[in-house]
Amino acid sequence: MIKNLGNRGQPVTISKEELEINKYLDSKEDDKNEFDSLYDDIKQETKEEENTPEEVTEDIDADASEDDSLSAESFKNLYTDVSTEDMSDTVQYLKESLSSLAKLGLIYGPKVLSHAYKGVVSVIVRLINILYNSIVFVVKYRDRKINSFTNLKEYISEIKKSLDLVKVNEKDLSEIKYDKAKVINTLKIGSSVDFISNLVVLDSFMKNIISSISVKINNDIGYMKHVMHYSSMESARVPINTMTLNLNIDKVTTTTDLEEYEANSDLVKVTRYKDILPGDVVFISQLPNTSIDNIEDIAKAYNNSSIYLGFNSKGFKEVEYVNYMNAADLSNFLDKLDAICDIGLSHVNIYTDIINKKKSLRYSFRVYFNDIIKSTFRRSLENSFLNNVYLKSIFIDKVYIAGSMNVHDYCIKIVTSGLSFSKDNIKQLS
Repeated sequence: MIKNLGNRGQPVTISKEELEINKYLDSKEDDKNEFDSLYDDIKQETKEEENTPEEVTEDIDADASEDDSLSAESFKNLYTDVSTEDMSDTVQYLKESLSSLAKLGLIYGPKVLSHAYKGVVSVIVRLINILYNSIVFVVKYRDRKINSFTNLKEYISEIKKSLDLVKVNEKDLSEIKYDKAKVINTLKIGSSVDFISNLVVLDSFMKNIISSISVKINNDIGYMKHVMHYSSMESARVPINTMTLNLNIDKVTTTTDLEEYEANSDLVKVTRYKDILPGDVVFISQLPNTSIDNIEDIAKAYNNSSIYLGFNSKGFKEVEYVNYMNAADLSNFLDKLDAICDIGLSHVNIYTDIINKKKSLRYSFRVYFNDIIKSTFRRSLENSFLNNVYLKSIFIDKVYIAGSMNVHDYCIKIVTSGLSFSKDNIKQLS
């Protein structure tokens, strides 16, 4: 069964005669990140017993550990937390609306808003507040990941120095086994306990997936600007199928062959990354089909879309112990962990680009919203194309950006598990 990513918020109230986008977009509950408890879940399902292993982040500085307030789930919850005031109250409606519009430099009196549909203004307010809050969140998330990957690289460097000291009198570890099952099953793939080769798979995945998602984000922000630019023309029309073009990450994904991740709707297509990842993790994308031809189904498909990390339960084989590495192999393993951190740091530029493009939307929003509110004819959600802009804005954040965050959070967990194994390996070599 597909794990869809949604939120727990109540929909914003808008006019009955207009499309209630939010009834689709705020209707689903959040699911816990799959990778955070994959091993624990499969252990519970198979009802096998094991001794509780030591925490993999033992001795890891807090700056390198994950902060729940900066998780992908928290980012999606911006859509729950923003603009939750009762907009049916006239005074509150005016206060919230005028305050939000002022963030863009649009200073209006109450009479100006009386010309616009209340539902239209409510969606505009939501878009403004989400834009500003998402910029702040992505900045914090980017800076947090810089600290995390940088600190992990420092730990790797320290372990390498310790390894250099033991190389002179290296012990034979062929008869000694490493038995921390949680760490082992986080780093292995299927029955493969070749941790070095498994990190090569992760390395390729990070390079392919994040760059592909980045391209999609750039395309969709460009689409939003295009729609806003032409919305002021009374004769302008936006082909509805452009809302579903080029969303799939086709170059690096394949149709899923895992029954538990089949599509639960004809409106979406499910694919997965071609390789199984360390921890028997699978990268799943559930994205809209290109054949949808009406805004209601597009809204449903967008709400049903997600990019997340699942679990290859059928391919899972528990491994209880593995051999320790010799000094040369451990050095190679540490180099691969270091390379994962380097890729993570290189993705900082992608988040910086997202931040800059979101900032550029402030001017586009200012011109666009001013045209809608002060238009000589009363603009609805449909003829202003606010449907398109709102849905696309949500899709970028809750699918693409949140999906990228999940990938980086997962990679940090893999590196911390690798460090846990490496530290124990060093102790045995000493």
